[in-house]
Amino acid sequence: MLNEAQRYNVLKMGRRWGKTILMLRLATETALQGHPAAYFAPSYPMLSDALRQLASRLVNVPRAKILLSEHRIELPTGGSIDMWSATDEANRCRGRKYARVLLDECALVDGLIPAWEESIRPTLTDLAGDAWFASTPRHGSQFEDLWEKGGVQDGWASWLLPTSTNPFISPAEIDEAARVMSPAAFKREYLAETDPSDSDLVYPEFSIAKHVKKPTVTWEECKWRVIGIDPGGGDPTAMVPIGVSPTGYFHQYGEFYKRGGVSIDEAVNWIEQWNKRGKLDMVVIDPSAKGWVETLQRYGYPSFPAFNGREDGFEVVRWLLNGRLTFDPTATNCIAEFRDYRWANKRNAASGERFATKSPADHHADGKDALR
Repeated sequence: MLNEAQRYNVLKMGRRWGKTILMLRLATETALQGHPAAYFAPSYPMLSDALRQLASRLVNVPRAKILLSEHRIELPTGGSIDMWSATDEANRCRGRKYARVLLDECALVDGLIPAWEESIRPTLTDLAGDAWFASTPRHGSQFEDLWEKGGVQDGWASWLLPTSTNPFISPAEIDEAARVMSPAAFKREYLAETDPSDSDLVYPEFSIAKHVKKPTVTWEECKWRVIGIDPGGGDPTAMVPIGVSPTGYFHQYGEFYKRGGVSIDEAVNWIEQWNKRGKLDMVVIDPSAKGWVETLQRYGYPSFPAFNGREDGFEVVRWLLNGRLTFDPTATNCIAEFRDYRWANKRNAASGERFATKSPADHHADGKDALR
């Protein structure tokens, strides 16, 4: 794995594989070469434990400075290791520069991708540094989105490393865990794999690798062409053009996605661009948007109020996601909504346990509503 590493490396690892030891080793190698490195943990307690592990290994290095209160180790080579919490989208690391960053237990980090793209990735710019992401997986986490880049995007590599690949773990112990744990938990914790059922996502079937791609036929070649509209009001307005190929496969060819007010004229101008390319068979609109259906009918479009049965709609989209529905890479907002579109959680007043509801959390998934 180390010999085949790319600039960005994503590791799905079973429990007790040794992920933290690997992250600390890579950080130390960089610092011993005289360069700055940074280690990120999901929380301060996990960060503190890693810092203690690292300090115990480096305590006898001559002239090494272990600055526990600053979560920092300075080595006589001029290299250093900063230890950060990834909470608050890792904002505290802004302004630093690193030759290597290492993110541990990434699946537990809320807002992992914003933390990476907006705070951590810019720290690699000065020194053209590399990055390592390691975690036991959690289906639907943003760590899964990063893992799927391996082998798809240049400069990214991904590995699947079950617990059994650690030669210090007894195979009999792994067999015992398989007997006493639920299949889903064992699959996640020891095999480093996940199952769509092990998720609170509304659409756990969605995968960037499987579902984001260019269409196999042009918009003009589709046998049916439909636009779904969820007018915004206070939320974003989303309009999605869906084409159905002659062989019955569905593709979202783009998107209109705008926050703030959207006039009917603006909507008509966008719809007409698609209608000119290939005559629309139907425009389907959220029935709560008063007047939109009648107005678009007056413009000559075959407009209808949507059937708003939510659970039926979810079921249809899930069915299509199993091999019959893809999304153009230009539909960036609608694609991004998948990873945050989750069932709302509530707490049982009697037991205190949390459970997923049958309604998604209200977070303006307007692209998903237009699609449904």
